[in-house]
Amino acid sequence: MTWRHKNRWFRRWLVTITFWFVPVMIVAFNEVRDEMAYNNVDLEKSLSTWD
Repeated sequence: MTWRHKNRWFRRWLVTITFWFVPVMIVAFNEVRDEMAYNNVDLEKSLSTWD
């Protein structure tokens, strides 16, 4: 009986973490993608002017 009570809080905690985790991961993925794109452009610019 006590596990059912604990299970309710565990499910609430799991749902809360999931609802926070998904948007944070989307934002983090977009930031990493933008940073990688910027680094790629910067690398190409540096290599084109290198003698």
